[in-house]
Amino acid sequence: MVSVSTSGEPLTTDRRLAVFYWLCAFILFGAFFLRLGVLWDTDSYYHLAVARLYAQHGPFARIPWARFSLIGNGADKDLLFHLLLAPFAALPDAAIGGRIALAMLNATLATIIAMMSMRVLGNAAFLLPPAIWIGAPPFFSRIVRLRPELLALMLLLLAIIAAARRRYALLALIAFAFTLGYTAFHVLAAIAILWFVWSWIREKKPDVALVAPPLLGIAAGLLLRPHPIANLRLWFVQNVVFFANMSRLDVGNEINPPLVPQTLFVSSIWIGGMGILMAMALRGGRRESREGGDIAAYTTIAAAVFILLFFRFGRMALYAFPLATLAIVLGFGARLRPRQSVVVLTLLTLIALPVTFDSEKRRFIASGSADVTELDWFAFGRSVPAGARIAARWADADAYVFWAPQGRYLNVLDPTFMFVTFPRQYEAQRKLFSGEDPDIPRTLVEVLDSDYLALDWTTAPEPLIRRLRNDPRLEVVYGGYNVLFRVRRR
Repeated sequence: MVSVSTSGEPLTTDRRLAVFYWLCAFILFGAFFLRLGVLWDTDSYYHLAVARLYAQHGPFARIPWARFSLIGNGADKDLLFHLLLAPFAALPDAAIGGRIALAMLNATLATIIAMMSMRVLGNAAFLLPPAIWIGAPPFFSRIVRLRPELLALMLLLLAIIAAARRRYALLALIAFAFTLGYTAFHVLAAIAILWFVWSWIREKKPDVALVAPPLLGIAAGLLLRPHPIANLRLWFVQNVVFFANMSRLDVGNEINPPLVPQTLFVSSIWIGGMGILMAMALRGGRRESREGGDIAAYTTIAAAVFILLFFRFGRMALYAFPLATLAIVLGFGARLRPRQSVVVLTLLTLIALPVTFDSEKRRFIASGSADVTELDWFAFGRSVPAGARIAARWADADAYVFWAPQGRYLNVLDPTFMFVTFPRQYEAQRKLFSGEDPDIPRTLVEVLDSDYLALDWTTAPEPLIRRLRNDPRLEVVYGGYNVLFRVRRR
């Protein structure tokens, strides 16, 4: 099932074994995701809504839901991800389609990681993905979200393989796909430059072919797409303006640095397992390496970049943990005996199981949430009139555009997109949803051009709840965990 190339190329594996592993992983992930009461993170529903829009109206359709947002300029920073998601969103139940897509993405990532590590671990490599998914809770909390980052991680792993094997045309194609599918193309460009510098230092001569193809692929991805100028503006706003104005925006917690003591504690089993693998490898002495090429070095460079980013932005756990694991395994695994790898990875997974799937997560998996359910969103969506102009927070609107696509909201996906284009309206909605606005109906009509107000009742601040309950100019159209108010016209 495993063969070694006599020419020094990395190990090749039986494709049938890879397909079999993927099928097993897909079945297991599918069983898990189909049990979820709701998809993790409202962004998941937004991406499904855009994919369904493309399935119904074609890939050049403008995103129609954000009336006061840069996102309505025709560009789509995650175009390829949405196109790949479109067949799943076109199913009769798009929410189930999203779960199937999520299972396929996770299965594909697990298979790529297993195949990469099989170069040094042999068949014990099939135990590595469970050790990462279960052993590293910060990674698990990211990998279960239906977001374009999953596609980006997959393409990054393929880029590492292509760069290590000097397959330049393939590397350019991967960079092209990366840029079409994910907004942070600059990170891939930076990693490619670091690969080039490392290769230059090691080989004493520059290999321009290592950096030129990915940069050309990125350039093509920026230009050969619908609305390229508008997309560049989206990129600039999200990746430059955003960080200059973070303190003034209602951003999510994922953009903040992780709490180091808490992160070390929940990741302690993964840290311990990786430490044991390295200690065993060093004690085992130098053995003939089963690893060829530069894949370990290229993986380590990418891992170093994302580990640094992770300590600044918690969301980078999605990249940091699998890349760090692969860097350790590819760097030290050839010195391990197969039985050692099996024992350590199995124990790591089993010990971490009750930590990752604690009682809170088990309740979430079973029922979605103590408060919000897809049934509530569905009922909310049926209550929204066609073309209704609705004021909602951007995070709530991410779910509303899926369950009530006939509505027209203020902003989606990122607060910066409203802040830079409509600062007056942004400030008005911020004060309104914080409970500071003393005259909500007037602000809705005169500033936010809205006849309706929607919000998740369970997360609304108490001052806002009091104002909404005591204002006779607002009538309830739908009253569940999500609430829809209409302004009474005199």
